[in-house]
Amino acid sequence: MPMDKKRIMVVDDDEAFTRIVRLTLEQTGRYDVRVMHAGQEVIPAVREFQPHLILLDVILPDMDGCELGTRIKADAALSGIPIVFLTGLATGPKNAPGGFVRHGFRFVGKVMSGQELVRCVEENLQTPAGDGDKPGSQPDNKL
Repeated sequence: MPMDKKRIMVVDDDEAFTRIVRLTLEQTGRYDVRVMHAGQEVIPAVREFQPHLILLDVILPDMDGCELGTRIKADAALSGIPIVFLTGLATGPKNAPGGFVRHGFRFVGKVMSGQELVRCVEENLQTPAGDGDKPGSQPDNKL
């Protein structure tokens, strides 16, 4: 009996980065990955693809990633989808294991191994949306 693949949407304007993320996740055989490079078309694509998790860049060329995440969470049909922000801006203490949580969103640094990426995805698929800022909800992965 085949296992259903989890749908992951990756939104980042860096095509080399999204290619690596897509290949890393798809090589596990557990994920179906869709990549978007601009924010304006993401919400209609999320409605159509119905991802189990969205990996979202903070800085997009056409809109702020945090604003896009807020719009997704404000849409009743999409609000249950977990969002993890991948950012090159997380350094020092903010890039601690498990990243950091701000305004109910989890932020993790982009610099991580393929194994750490898969672990991050798995842990955030298991965390109900909106629970990222509750005490004890920090995953103990290295990101």
